[in-house]
Amino acid sequence: MSHVLKTVGHIIGITIFVSVIVGCVIGIYFVGFAGLFQLLGVTYHSIWALALFVISFFIIGFVIDLFVHPLVKILAEVLQNRYHVFFLRFAIDVSANWMILHVLNVIMDSITINVVTEIIIAVFLFLVEFMLDDERSKDEPEHQ
Repeated sequence: MSHVLKTVGHIIGITIFVSVIVGCVIGIYFVGFAGLFQLLGVTYHSIWALALFVISFFIIGFVIDLFVHPLVKILAEVLQNRYHVFFLRFAIDVSANWMILHVLNVIMDSITINVVTEIIIAVFLFLVEFMLDDERSKDEPEHQ
């Protein structure tokens, strides 16, 4: 019985830990989107509409990234030219982010984003992700 309680305790602890981490990441997305929307003049009806938008963007983006990132890695191995890889990654990532933003904008009546602003946000998200990813790759040793 003690072993079962210990296992249940570990499962609950890990679940709480993962929930806190995911909550922090979504919170960072929320604050980032709120600031970006304020700067770009995007209108939303309530803070809950923004929260729903951010959570939806995070979930859909996570699923899309499961397909996009391996595709970019495979194509990067084939191309070898870092400028070609950058522009290919730019095209794929911005297209994926813009698609998610546009679909959510169409579905949600409580948020209004014009197309140019959607593209600006998609490019901004790519640049942030690229810079963070580039910093991580500098820390990792190169495989030769």
